Amino acid sequence: MIKRFLKDDSAVSVSVGSILIFSISVLAFIMVMNSFFSMMDQTEETVTREEFETYGNDMALQLTNVDTIISNTGKSGVNSLKYEFTIPDKVAGEYYSVNFSNKSNEITFESQNQVKVKVPYSVCNTQVETTTIYSSSTNHYFFYNSSKNLIEVH
Repeated sequence: MIKRFLKDDSAVSVSVGSILIFSISVLAFIMVMNSFFSMMDQTEETVTREEFETYGNDMALQLTNVDTIISNTGKSGVNSLKYEFTIPDKVAGEYYSVNFSNKSNEITFESQNQVKVKVPYSVCNTQVETTTIYSSSTNHYFFYNSSKNLIEVH
């Protein structure tokens, strides 16, 4: 009886097989697409972090250069110094903000999709104004105000 039961496929329907194959195919397709989008999000976040680190290190170097110039020209009576810098409008298709913190001596980049990178900077002769600038605005520059001994960020 068991042999006859195992070999009996009269109850198997072509439509049931088709539905099973279709369901398995749809599930496999959904899993592949989900992993693809997950991988794309990770790649975008990695690119954003690397770009922020690159621009942050460049800005930290520029702040150090301004501080050095101020130190070298301090006795010559220079009252102000303007040092322009450029940053891209978007990184990985997103606008972002750049926060300068005088307390922690860090430049913090934060994108709209919440990717955040902190880059330290070092100045010896001046202070850096605590402020936030946005990538969507244009004409960014450091401005040294000798009366306050402060580098303002615009």
